[in-house]
Amino acid sequence: MAPTDVADTTFLEAMRLAQLKTVDRFEVYRDFRFVDRLPESRITFQHRIVSHSGRTYKAVHYDHGNGVAVADVDGDGLPDIYFTTQVGRNTLWHNLGGGRFED
Repeated sequence: MAPTDVADTTFLEAMRLAQLKTVDRFEVYRDFRFVDRLPESRITFQHRIVSHSGRTYKAVHYDHGNGVAVADVDGDGLPDIYFTTQVGRNTLWHNLGGGRFED
């Protein structure tokens, strides 16, 4: 069932149907959907790279010095988010609850 062309995704439907036949054997929540909540979160961090890296940009895992860390920094029981970037400022976003954050 493996495709010969990585762009060929027609095999996915067959896999989906095969998996659906087994759902009654498991107690797993599977009806989830991604919902973009960026506007409500108020997070405005922007990824930036240094100009000379931008001229020869290649998507590789070891380049461009950006990252993210999630931890309860202030001990209020909510995960805060720390963004790092090569250019500009790193920012710590305090979790206000309800999916909202402040810089």
